[in-house]
Amino acid sequence: MKCWIVLILCFTATQPFPLTNEKGKINYYGSLIDIFYHRYKPSGVIILSPEKDYSFESLTFWHAISNEMSKRGITTAIIDSQSFRDRFTFYTAQSVRPLVVILLGSMEDIYTFGKITMNLYMSDIAWLVLFSGDSDENACSFCHNPFGNLLNLKFNSEVAIACCDSTIIKEWWSIGNNHTRVGQLGRWIDQNRGIQWFSSEALLQRRRSLEGRAFRVCIVKGSNDAWEKDGHFHGPLGKLLEALSEFLNFTISTVIIEDNQGYWDSDISRWTGVIGRLVRGEADIGLAPFMMTAERLKVIDFTVPIYDGFSQLYIKKPDTIVLHWNAYFQVPTISRYFSPTVICLLSQLIIYLQAFHVNIWVVIIGSILIMPLFLTLIIYRKPLFFVPLIFENYLSVWGIYCQQGLPVFPAETPSKILCISIFLSALIVSATYSASLTSFLAVSSSYLPFHTMEEFVEVGTYKLTSIKDSSEYLMFKSSNDTVMQKMWSLMKPKESLPANEEQGFYQVCNEKVAFHLTTGYRKEYLNTATTCKITAIETTRIQGSPLVMPFRSEFTAFFNYYIQRYKHSGLVSRWIEHYHVEQELPRAIYPSVRLEGVIPLLAALAGGFIIALIIFLTERILHRRRDKLRHKKIGKLQLITFQRKQFPRATFHKNLGFRY
Repeated sequence: MKCWIVLILCFTATQPFPLTNEKGKINYYGSLIDIFYHRYKPSGVIILSPEKDYSFESLTFWHAISNEMSKRGITTAIIDSQSFRDRFTFYTAQSVRPLVVILLGSMEDIYTFGKITMNLYMSDIAWLVLFSGDSDENACSFCHNPFGNLLNLKFNSEVAIACCDSTIIKEWWSIGNNHTRVGQLGRWIDQNRGIQWFSSEALLQRRRSLEGRAFRVCIVKGSNDAWEKDGHFHGPLGKLLEALSEFLNFTISTVIIEDNQGYWDSDISRWTGVIGRLVRGEADIGLAPFMMTAERLKVIDFTVPIYDGFSQLYIKKPDTIVLHWNAYFQVPTISRYFSPTVICLLSQLIIYLQAFHVNIWVVIIGSILIMPLFLTLIIYRKPLFFVPLIFENYLSVWGIYCQQGLPVFPAETPSKILCISIFLSALIVSATYSASLTSFLAVSSSYLPFHTMEEFVEVGTYKLTSIKDSSEYLMFKSSNDTVMQKMWSLMKPKESLPANEEQGFYQVCNEKVAFHLTTGYRKEYLNTATTCKITAIETTRIQGSPLVMPFRSEFTAFFNYYIQRYKHSGLVSRWIEHYHVEQELPRAIYPSVRLEGVIPLLAALAGGFIIALIIFLTERILHRRRDKLRHKKIGKLQLITFQRKQFPRATFHKNLGFRY
């Protein structure tokens, strides 16, 4: 029973459709055009005639087809081959591609159609090719068993074939080896039921095998994203390429290594690096996180971006940690009023003010100025002198903040409370200042000169360099971002820029420059390619395409589709995480502190001793002079008292004379 069912199906699958009359042909072809119109949803239908001069029969036939399409609400246009060539650019420039229908009745028509498509990019258009065999039976034989690649098909060509009187609808494509591949799309049943499709998969899902086609792959030397070792690819992009190779069934015949991704070299008027290989047809795939630019889009195809990372600023790794003893504070506002020596000394002394924020210093100074006034108002009485009292209280409050005690502790309760508050605030300020100053001077979480682009601009001691005329160079040149524009002002002159990565790393080792690249490099490569130790600092976030291909490659859409599948399944993220390289910070090596490094500290201590000594000597001199005046006045009073006791009736005068 099963055998009979299979035989019946085979018979119905190959049963020819009787095209016995003109009306039957019109209905059949009209039905096919209508079905594919609704399947592809094109902008319209173009009926292409391989004949230069239309015969009366062909004009009548296509006019009837056009009327049939008009009844179905489908816009049609009939043009010859020459007009089609002239308008091809216009058709492909539309947002929605058209459906082109062509009727081939003889081998001559087939060769003519091959000449039409020889220099055209067929994948921009959906094709429906109808073989009638009216003039030549060989055309029907060719339709059932095509040889070579007479229609100049590509792997992404979307060409539906209806062979003479067969009800099987086929599709043709080619993988580039001068051979036409044939697949079955469905079977036409009748005008009412249309086509029974054998598969509901889209074009990108149906064609999942490249049948072992060999690809030439070009990679960037030393890249962290893809490298080849022992016949296998490593890195996140290398694993992606291997997965695509296994799933799409293609092989990698050649691995080409270039120094850089490539840029337009105006001196030799050609593209260099990986892009140059693709443009010249020397490679089929470029494997690196390529950044998309307007210039590159004109010469290569980009796959969908999967690489979401940071560009790198490469600098020479500092040998030791420089403690912040001096020269970190800049005084631009006074540079035009003082000599460099004075500016250096001021910058070394002012650094000690950076332990506190300006607002905190304002509060501390305000407390020192206001507290003595409150203390004076509390203890002031009429017989006392106000100015000497407030001056004495200022010295007392300043002494408290200098961790000295009071000569006499006040007796009044309000004064006691105020003095205790001053003592506590002074203790807190002293402890906090000591801890903050120690951390600021001697503790370093990282000793790199900068960690972001903003800090790079603020430091301003490094020049910026990138490969001449590269995407990085053009990115800085054309950017409207404020930080990028400031970095552009630090860019070295164009004639001094490196021509490749090797020259860029050489400048890093021998000059004070930061080398900007949009790709990372393995530690092993940097150790062998450079004469110094280099570290990288992450800067701007970028999106990179994992693969690039020759311009308008027939495989780009298929690679995009399966890259998206790997991306959505989480495999790409897993590969990136597996090969994620943590930036290794240099080991902290603390140098010995020389005498000139602590000059500000010694100067502050010496200045404090000198000021204290001056105040001490001034107090001693004033105290001795006051004692002399006091003893002299007491002596006179004692003499007057004695004389009054001895001579009670005497009269005392201002000149200390007596009169009886």
